[in-house]
Amino acid sequence: MKVFNENEPVRNPKLRGTMRTLKQSAGALEEQVFLEALKQAKLLAPVEMEPVSAKGQGTSGESMPVTDDVRIRFLLIHTPDKVAYFPAFTDEEALEKGKWPGGKTPKSMILTLEDYCTLILSSEKGAAGIAVNPFEENVQVPRSQLAKLNGKAMPHMVKKDTKVLLGEPKEYPKELVEAVKEYLKTQKGVQKAYLQQMVKDGEESYLMIVDFEEISRKDLFEGIAEAAAPHLKDKLLDLVPYSENFGRDAAQKVTPFYAKKRFGLF
Repeated sequence: MKVFNENEPVRNPKLRGTMRTLKQSAGALEEQVFLEALKQAKLLAPVEMEPVSAKGQGTSGESMPVTDDVRIRFLLIHTPDKVAYFPAFTDEEALEKGKWPGGKTPKSMILTLEDYCTLILSSEKGAAGIAVNPFEENVQVPRSQLAKLNGKAMPHMVKKDTKVLLGEPKEYPKELVEAVKEYLKTQKGVQKAYLQQMVKDGEESYLMIVDFEEISRKDLFEGIAEAAAPHLKDKLLDLVPYSENFGRDAAQKVTPFYAKKRFGLF
């Protein structure tokens, strides 16, 4: 990430062209061409910068890393139903089209798609994805799509009221399981782990239920996600704790693929 420099303007004519085409004909091919262009693009993220000594944080942004003597806050935009997205702009002209508070265009930083993935996928809550040129073409890329593009697992909880279908994986992901097992062996607080295939809101994913104690769920799930990522291919991985009702119910009819070693036996 770096601060936008007017002497080095960001231009993405190819990406903008794919967005216009996608809006006219939203087919699988057009979407793939857009996503490939997005991977290669440098994008502008609006930010607010203030001295480190400044106190407080507004409700319109996320993340406040400190860079030298400046604190940076990434601005968010919200849909009419109050869903938050990180805005991403193809160029300064698109950034200036926004209806910003006070009519003043904010400063910006140059981010890649990988940077956006890091900002969004590192948190279970927060932005629902990115919106490219939200005041013009407004092409939205949700969290689940970002996870696929970035080869990451999705370390989040399944909501209690979500309707899901569970079953054995059609093709057992042996390499994924072995990679996760090796990681879990390094985590003393993990007792058992189970694997199911899940269909949630029409989308297939692997569901991993983890029985653990005295360990940070966030750190554990992120570690599992990192171990699993190279073997996910085009699927997502949902992670839930065994301590929750959903996790216990989902684990009832399957044998754990990992169990903590006790007295020389698994």
